[in-house]
Amino acid sequence: MDRRNVMLAGLSAAVALGSGKARAAAVGSAFASFRQGFAPCRFGQVHYWQGGPASMPGKVPLLCLHASPGSSRSYAAFLPLMAAQRPVLAADTPGYGLSDAPPSQPRIEDYAEAMIAMADSLKLRKIDVLGNHTSSSTALDIAIRRPDLVRRIVINSALVYTPQEIVAMRESEAAYAGLTFDSAANKVAADWPRMRAMQRDMSEEDAWAFFWEVNRNPTRSIWGYEASFAYDAGAALPRVTQPILVVSPNDILRTQSLRARGLMRHGEVMELPWSAGTFTTHATDMARIIGRFLDAA
Repeated sequence: MDRRNVMLAGLSAAVALGSGKARAAAVGSAFASFRQGFAPCRFGQVHYWQGGPASMPGKVPLLCLHASPGSSRSYAAFLPLMAAQRPVLAADTPGYGLSDAPPSQPRIEDYAEAMIAMADSLKLRKIDVLGNHTSSSTALDIAIRRPDLVRRIVINSALVYTPQEIVAMRESEAAYAGLTFDSAANKVAADWPRMRAMQRDMSEEDAWAFFWEVNRNPTRSIWGYEASFAYDAGAALPRVTQPILVVSPNDILRTQSLRARGLMRHGEVMELPWSAGTFTTHATDMARIIGRFLDAA
């Protein structure tokens, strides 16, 4: 079997995880008590996981948006901890995970509209929103568009880029722009060891499953990055009227995140000491930090 067939076989297995027992087995006990479903948006269907109590006095559902590329699976360690505190919802961004894809490169505004459509379909009257890296801008845009819906916002890093930084970031992601299935297949042997090294806090099986989530469709893996580069988070932050918590690990986005100070009407930046594993190795810490911020209302 050549490399392309190896990759396609892996992607087929990942897609197969999207239904019934195969999906349940892949996500293991982390999602055992969660329900999954699909909600309509203008691109087709948005896939989501829903957990925790259906309602809890004084608590509103927390919508968790994942970094790109990837899927809601990246919150496997974090979601059960939050579900013990409040209702939670984790959605796949259109074009990632099991959500239908837009026909071409989307904007952050498109992602925000899809998440709002899902929330409206589920008849959610009020939510808190968690954004992670690329989806941090989506969280801001949802809050701006629907202040009646969003109560509080947490973002893992604020993407307040300078024009020069966007050029540099695009250059760093150039290897993933214009990927075909054949060229992506040729990268698998080199990419897997790098992914495994970055995800040492996961079991080998979970890291392998996450690897295929990231590579589910390599032709659009860069869409989330491009959407975030085109969105002016620095201009969006002052427009948000809700309380914002920016958590800033000591990683490559620390400088950008610190710029959020002074841009927010009602916000704070919390510097974190670690550089990786925010929602995996440090999931317990994050559940406590986020829970305390959401309960302060």
